Amino acid sequence: LDEYQPNFIINCAAKVDFSDNSIKEQYNVNALAPSILASWFFENNAHLIQVSGSIVNGNSTNHFSIDSKELPTNYYGKTKLLADQK
Repeated sequence: LDEYQPNFIINCAAKVDFSDNSIKEQYNVNALAPSILASWFFENNAHLIQVSGSIVNGNSTNHFSIDSKELPTNYYGKTKLLADQK
């Protein structure tokens, strides 16, 4: 990032695995990496667009808004919510 100095990035990365074998990887990709990206973009006055998903509010059938209640239904949803909260 320091070399290219982007003005914005859209982060679409996600580790989707509902087995217990990838808990650490899910956390690293879905929560830790976006946090690191967010810090860099904040420090460099740039913009990060973080893609989340309906699983963060536990309801994939209805539309939800920025003020919808978060109700993650599994670990994947919890890690994506952690990224949203950064």
